[in-house]
Amino acid sequence: MRSVDKLIGNIHTAINNDPEVRLDIVKLYNCTTFDIMGELTFGETLGLLDKSEYSPWVSAIFRSVKAIEFGRLSLEYPILRRIMDIVLPASISKGEDEHYKYSSDRVDRRLEKGADQADIWNLVLHKNEGVLNLNEMHANGMVFMIAGTETTATLLSGLTYSLLTNPDKLQRAVEEVRSLPEDQLNLEVLPRLKYLSACFDEGFRTYPPVPTAMLRVVPEGGNVICGEWVPAKVCYSAPDYSEVRLGCKADINNS
Repeated sequence: MRSVDKLIGNIHTAINNDPEVRLDIVKLYNCTTFDIMGELTFGETLGLLDKSEYSPWVSAIFRSVKAIEFGRLSLEYPILRRIMDIVLPASISKGEDEHYKYSSDRVDRRLEKGADQADIWNLVLHKNEGVLNLNEMHANGMVFMIAGTETTATLLSGLTYSLLTNPDKLQRAVEEVRSLPEDQLNLEVLPRLKYLSACFDEGFRTYPPVPTAMLRVVPEGGNVICGEWVPAKVCYSAPDYSEVRLGCKADINNS
């Protein structure tokens, strides 16, 4: 909650200093989620909310995500690899290497502190079976800092936009939350609020944090997908971004 309180405090300070200020809410959400994940994973915040700016590490993470997508495309179409090597900026291709270095350094620093901190790495170090070696820890450190950070901020940004552009829906969500006693404003009770939960469901639908999909390969003998016969060895996927726009659900404007 410290990072969330700091986020709200930063917003209040900015508005008090200039009532007409324009805030980059996407950046603020990202600063918050990365600070939270840094503390959960390595036992120390990244300190992004201190200045509401990205650190070189977080900037490298964003570049590494782009590199991963381009890399996946080149695996599907190998002929594009040489073209990408020519046209892609060096900053994108180096982003993954920089992310690995920053993550590895933070893992090493966390290991020096031992196994008595209340964070994810505490669980890793206390595991009795399937213990990770150092290289595996470095690799998982990279994953932890991508999972649940930018994706969470993306969802929150989209949902915030939807609510702010639909004041009546925002008012209804606010009234539902504020109808609770203060001691019930916690992670056990809030997810049970029907309208707030519906807002988040709509946020996932209209602004899916990961709009692409993992490819699957049709097994030997072929298979029927959505009523259509698909032969063996065909690669297929069902991206969230397209699946949720089939007209099967109403927009928040009509809810």
